[in-house]
Order: sequence, then structure tokens, then C-alpha cells
Amino acid sequence: MEINFLSKLCATMDNKLDYVPVVSSITNLVNIFQKCVLLNFKKNVTLSHYYDYLDRKSFKRCVVLLIPVLGNIIVGVYDFYRYSMRDKSYMLRRLSQKGLGLKYASSELKQDKEVVLIAVKQNGLALQYASPELKQDKEVVLVAVKQNGLALQYASEDLKNDEDVIVAAFIENKLALQYVGQEFRKNNEDEIIDIFMKNKSCVHAIVKVEGGMLKYASEELKNDKEIVLAAVQQEGWALQFASEELKNDKHIVLAAVQQKGSALQFASEELKNDKEIVLAAVQQEGSALQFASEKLKNDKEIVLAAVRQNGRAIHSASEELKKDKDIQRIAAQQIA
Repeated sequence: MEINFLSKLCATMDNKLDYVPVVSSITNLVNIFQKCVLLNFKKNVTLSHYYDYLDRKSFKRCVVLLIPVLGNIIVGVYDFYRYSMRDKSYMLRRLSQKGLGLKYASSELKQDKEVVLIAVKQNGLALQYASPELKQDKEVVLVAVKQNGLALQYASEDLKNDEDVIVAAFIENKLALQYVGQEFRKNNEDEIIDIFMKNKSCVHAIVKVEGGMLKYASEELKNDKEIVLAAVQQEGWALQFASEELKNDKHIVLAAVQQKGSALQFASEELKNDKEIVLAAVQQEGSALQFASEKLKNDKEIVLAAVRQNGRAIHSASEELKKDKDIQRIAAQQIA
């Protein structure tokens, strides 16, 4: 018992002396001798706490500590950094500002869900440094791909085939699709479209870029004002895929005709007779006059706005206004 105590004491003292200039040079010179000579004769170094410590102490560390002062500084900085990477509180503070710092965390902390969640929340790509177990954790992976869709490449194979994860990654970054799993790739085109187009967040992201994709959305989403508005603001003609209810929504139709005047053709009959709607449509695209109600085709203000934008719109005016001198003059100027 006493021998074991002395062995532990020697190991502790040796470790502490590594930080004492000059003294550390002497102790590590002795360490090098012991590692090169004595340890070769010790068959069971693990039976002695001191010799086990000495066996694990790196030769490089001993050599560096032969240099007085500078060696102590180098080892001190290295040890502080190494111990910090194992300190959870320190790492949580660091990772909240720089998630990729997870790379330098200890193996134990890379398995800690709280630590990894903080890292991937700050930078989704930090997922690459998480333990294999946490790369299989759906909560962790979802947080990562929502922050950076390309983090999908570091998820487990199972989660690369998970619809929720794939959709979340796609919404954040369309390029994430290159990292989907092999099982997901086996779906045909219609199945893949269905997976994406039944998710509101995904559809919203898609129609903001390509309004016409509203065509593939579910009936429920075609009746969703937020979704349809995003679609018609990107492509007015997407109004044709909206529900009948939203084709009669003034706010939606106005946004559609302001983007593409001829989208008026898809509006409800009631809104084709709305002066504000029709005026906005013909100002954007004069030829949209052909889709206005008969009443508004006979409205001089509407027809004048149409022919100012496109002289040929006069052909859609009422017979009475086709003979109007002001309208004829402006139309002729536009066509000329």
C-alpha cells in the first residue's frame, strides 16, 4: 500500500514539475533515461502507477522540456488548450460562437448531445465532427440541416433517406439534394415531387423561386393564401393553379396581375369586373384588356391605360371606344 502511494506521489510530482523551469529540464532528462533504459526491463509497467505514467508520457514532451523556460511555456500552453477541449462549460461558450470548434473537442464531448446541438445550431457543418451516434440522432441532424442544408452529407445513411431531414435540408439549400441517400434516390420523379409538395415550408420555398410549381402542390396548399401569394408574386400565371376561392381573393389576384397582366384571365368573373384589378392588369400588359368584363372594356380610363401600354389593345375595347378619337390617336402612336 505504501509503495503504491509513493508511486502515485512520484507520478504527481513529476507532472507538476513539468511547469517549473530548469527543474523540469533535469527531471525530464531522467525521464528520457528511464524511458530508454529502465522501461525496457520492466515487464509489467502497469503494476506501478509511476512507471505506467512514465510509459504514457510522450517522448516528445520530455525532449521539449529539456529547454528551460521556453519548453515550459510550450507545454503549459499545450496542456491548457488540451484540458480546455475537455471542459464542457468552456466548450459550450466557445461553440456558441464558433460551431466548427467541435473539431477540437474531446471524444467525450463529441458524444455529448448538448454540446453537439450548440455546435450545429451555430454552424450546421459542425455535424461532421459529431460522434457516429449523434450523426444518427434525428433531432441533432435536423438542427444541423436547418442551419446549413449541406450538412446532410454528414448525417447517417438512415437519416439521409429520412423525408423530414431531406425536406428541411432542401429548404435551406437546394444543393443538399446531391447528398440524399440511395434509398431515397430509388423513388420515381412523381413520388419525389409528392414528398416535397406536401410540405408547406418546402412548397413555399419552391414557389418563391418557381411560381408555376404551385401546380404540383396539394389541394390544401393551393388554397393557402401565403403559398399562393408567394407563387403569383414570382409568376402571375400561377394564379391558374390556385383554388377557386383564392382566384376570387382581391389581394391575391392584384399581386398576380401586377406581376403578369394576362393572369387576369384566371381571375374570378367578379374580379374581372373590378376596376382596380383590371387597371393594374392593363398597365402591366395592355393585351390583358381582352380578359376584362364587357363593362370595363367600355371604360375609357381602362382602355386608355391599355392602349398606352400596347396600342393593339384597342381591338379588345368596346365597339363604342374603338371609335373614340383619343383612344385611336394613342393607339396609333403606340403601334407606329
